[in-house]
Amino acid sequence: MIGIAWVTTQYNFWPFVFTPLLILNLFTLTQGHTIEKFSKDTADWKVALELIASHKDILNSPLIVPYLVEQKKPIYDNGISEYFKTGAFRYNKLTRMFFKSSPEVLVRHMAFIKEIGTKIEKQEFDLVMLRLGDAPLTPGNLQDFYKMVGVLNLPAQHAGGAQITVWLPKKTN
Repeated sequence: MIGIAWVTTQYNFWPFVFTPLLILNLFTLTQGHTIEKFSKDTADWKVALELIASHKDILNSPLIVPYLVEQKKPIYDNGISEYFKTGAFRYNKLTRMFFKSSPEVLVRHMAFIKEIGTKIEKQEFDLVMLRLGDAPLTPGNLQDFYKMVGVLNLPAQHAGGAQITVWLPKKTN
């Protein structure tokens, strides 16, 4: 490798050597990852899109965020929300020497979690769509106030897809 690098720097033909290797690398990395495999025309996606369109305040999985944005609805979990507080604190002594912590971020994060918990207890979300077995911002008492009505299998190119649980409030109006 060192010899090849030395020879290519001596002459101006390095693009001819490395371009085919780059192209081969790109084909290898993207093999089997084509956009054609994703289709939101599946039965479960149609149900999910109808549910999103017919409800106003949805406690969401990151998977459906693009559709919430499209319909100008509130977003509660964008996929990195659970890591919001991580940026505020320096657990490592070395990083603490160079960067200060931001306790106000933790205060805001805790207020956000409390807001979600309160909205769940008051059943203010008219729909809850969460990834099966993974809802880091949701307190454990969801099943006390909401009933699960089904699970949707939603393949997606941008997130790999997931099984999404669908919950409705237990209260009746």
